[in-house]
Amino acid sequence: MWLERLQNIPQFLENWLQHQRRDAYWKHGSVCEDYTAIQCPVYAVGGWTDGYKNAIPRLLEHLKVPRKGLIGPWAHAYPHFALPGRRSDSSRKCLRWWITG
Repeated sequence: MWLERLQNIPQFLENWLQHQRRDAYWKHGSVCEDYTAIQCPVYAVGGWTDGYKNAIPRLLEHLKVPRKGLIGPWAHAYPHFALPGRRSDSSRKCLRWWITG
């Protein structure tokens, strides 16, 4: 079963190599194509060592809905698990945002 699972894992690198430019493959799931489509409050969490480290500031800049960002010294992972850096109790911060606004 494990071998079958390994053999059926999508080949992400192959997809990325076939779409090296910003084409429809990337645009279909990108919020920056139409920020106004987001009509609910947003609490965005990211890390300074994430490969997408500019995504949170850019998102917050362009959204017109209630918004907040949490960025810390971690990589592409949930802040309470992430390394390196001080761990953040992001769950509590998110809950406080959603309850109190």
